[in-house]
Amino acid sequence: MGISCKDNSSEESTTEIKSIPTISYQIMGSYPHDETLFTEGLFVDNGLIFESTGSPANLPFTQSLVGVLDTASGKMDVKVRLDKSKYFGEGSTILNGKWYQLTYTSQTCFVYDAKTFKLINTFKYANKEGWGLTNDGSNLLMSDGSYKITVVNPSNFSKVKEINVSENGYGIENINELELMASENN
Repeated sequence: MGISCKDNSSEESTTEIKSIPTISYQIMGSYPHDETLFTEGLFVDNGLIFESTGSPANLPFTQSLVGVLDTASGKMDVKVRLDKSKYFGEGSTILNGKWYQLTYTSQTCFVYDAKTFKLINTFKYANKEGWGLTNDGSNLLMSDGSYKITVVNPSNFSKVKEINVSENGYGIENINELELMASENN
């Protein structure tokens, strides 16, 4: 409940503010992680943990990599190493046998074969930045730090549509890591 002013007289407002629903969770286990990896994208596919990392200038020991994590040691089996002087690795996802990786400010998405990790394509995008990336089984969903999620065609990286993310009518900024879980009803 809130108080508002109208024509210099106080009135009580009964506008209810809705909150973001809480999702319950349970910690099933934990794994070691290489502390030199600056995680930007993380997802599980077919029981393997895939990670993409960035390389902040203030952390000179970091690199922009993509690879598979070894849950016993916490080390990454590096599959791709980006030139950190040009690219800061960000979010990534696998869709239809291809691994897509965004870059932070280079407006570039790298596409690798998900089995061989060979570079098979590079796309430019209009978003100023690349942050999080996931997929819905057909399209890619990309965040860029704004309140919008851009839905992208994976074959040519063209924008399909934008989804505004808001709470109580206000855009929620700094959307980063994206996860999309399949509904049991689909």
